[in-house]
Amino acid sequence: MVSRSLGKPLAAVEIKSQSAPFADDFAGLAAFRTDYPRVPRFCFCTTPRPYDVEQVTVLPWAQGVRDIVGGL
Repeated sequence: MVSRSLGKPLAAVEIKSQSAPFADDFAGLAAFRTDYPRVPRFCFCTTPRPYDVEQVTVLPWAQGVRDIVGGL
């Protein structure tokens, strides 16, 4: 979870080592969604290209670091 203050977090990020995580792999992000339904959720992993699953944006880790973390 990334937050600039004690208020609402800006995003939630989970890191996985596999190349094609599925919805069942995002238990932490699913729990986070309960408390913060409008905060974007991301998974950084070894996938070759971005895709979405169950309202989680799955990104190649290098792209995620560059696009998401670099923009915060």
